[in-house]
Amino acid sequence: VYIEAFLFLRNFNFFEYARGIYKKHIASRDLDEYDKQKCDLAMFYLDISDNDSSAVKKADLYIKNNKGKIIQYGKSSLIPWLALICNFKSIFPTELNKSKNLSEFESEIISTVPHSESENIKNKILKGRLEGKEVLINGLINLSRSRNKSDLVHEVNQLVVTANRVIETSILNKDIEGVLLGHQLKSDGSVFLNKTLIKPVTDTIQQTFNIEGENSVRFNKYIEYVNDSLLNKRSIQFVWIGFKNEKLYSVIYENGDFSFCDYVESSNKKEISDWIKNNLSNLAFNDAPITADFLITREECWRKERDSIIKELPCINIPISQSEIVIFSDVEFSSFPHNMIKSKDKIIAIEQSISSPLSFDNYLKYKEGKISAESIYAWAPTVENDMPILIAFSKLKEELKGINVTYEEKLLPSPTDKDIKIFISHGGRNGNSGFCGLYPTSGKAYDVENIFGTGKVAILFVCHAGSIVENYYSNSTHTLVKKLLQDGYETVIAPSWSLNVSIPGFWTKEFLENMNAGINISKSTHKANLLVDSKYLSPSASLAMHVFGNGLLKCA
Repeated sequence: VYIEAFLFLRNFNFFEYARGIYKKHIASRDLDEYDKQKCDLAMFYLDISDNDSSAVKKADLYIKNNKGKIIQYGKSSLIPWLALICNFKSIFPTELNKSKNLSEFESEIISTVPHSESENIKNKILKGRLEGKEVLINGLINLSRSRNKSDLVHEVNQLVVTANRVIETSILNKDIEGVLLGHQLKSDGSVFLNKTLIKPVTDTIQQTFNIEGENSVRFNKYIEYVNDSLLNKRSIQFVWIGFKNEKLYSVIYENGDFSFCDYVESSNKKEISDWIKNNLSNLAFNDAPITADFLITREECWRKERDSIIKELPCINIPISQSEIVIFSDVEFSSFPHNMIKSKDKIIAIEQSISSPLSFDNYLKYKEGKISAESIYAWAPTVENDMPILIAFSKLKEELKGINVTYEEKLLPSPTDKDIKIFISHGGRNGNSGFCGLYPTSGKAYDVENIFGTGKVAILFVCHAGSIVENYYSNSTHTLVKKLLQDGYETVIAPSWSLNVSIPGFWTKEFLENMNAGINISKSTHKANLLVDSKYLSPSASLAMHVFGNGLLKCA
């Protein structure tokens, strides 16, 4: 029990509590020698996770005193120790160079275990290993054969280290394919973990494709696979973006070719994370600001707000040139709202339409399909007499006169076969779990499991419904958007922060007019956002509504 508690606290970054349990309840116990070594090794990994370089010195002393005991278990102990030394070599190279016992022990391990096994460990962990790409490809192929959800999550977490190493080496060697392979693994849902394919009782995953058959290029010739998949999408610019440790990297594909593959030196993970932590929650727009001086107009307040927001945004200087952008974020970057990417002092989403399918694999499922806007469904729980919801819903009704809309004002929405569904309610956000609740009024909350049903397009005028937070322990994200896309929606349009009640009415009217004019859903959202911008001037108002999923849909 103490060992499980130690591992739990370590994995959730409660390092001091974990150390306390280890010192008080584990280190002092008379454990079986093999179990004791496993716990000691786990403790060294805790120090690595805590960025404590003294772990190298402690491990060096440990080898001096315990090498004989380790060797007696053969490969079962030697392989884990080689992995630890490789991690030291990657993370604390200076300290490792001073560690005589560890260096000598590494040589002994390499001379003892089979060459293929030691090389496999090195390729997974060490920097600059060109063979790491092959290890990653084999890992991805094995993932495609996984049939259990928990196994898949575990295997993905193991491969993320290799993916980071491959990205680093590939950028150095201008190997675009390596970067894309690594990015694929680091993207949420990129290994076809589709909710509809998981049997809930057994957690068994159905096979989605046969890697040995017609999909043999799926991983083995990945650059060919990407090129073939995007062959007819020349009017769209595709942007892969993510983090390799603290560095930001990007790959751009346009006009049938890759035009950029490199680190984005203008920003880094810390700057972007700090912006999310300190600025995202402050983007709530006020359409009636109160000023101390009656000579200061609302427009002046909004201009000042706009300038401040743009100034505070990280500079993510990537070469943008197309009128329509599709962005593939890795899990870590996806917490940054894609509408707020600023390049060359301009917010991209003001200049061009932008959408996020959450991953490249998800995008490939989408087609330029047709939907019907002749009849629309709109729901808000006005029976609770919540004033902001009443205002938003009444403005929506006012703007949509003459349009065939089925309005529902009950506490719960009803199932309907309409392609476009609009939902108005309160929503909340938690920094650790993303969207954290749907509220019809103060003091009441919904279980959102089945409330939105299914359809083609979900438009959520729900605060924070488009927010995304990284799940640190499964290489995935916490987000309502992902749930709706997994449940069957092709496109979700939602605000990534708090939404002002004055926006839904005229935004929806503009959106529908553009859809009915034959413009796709990504560009129609962009035009509706621009109308908000012309009225309210601030990005906190105009860029709240984000497109997730299929941005190619058009009206029949």
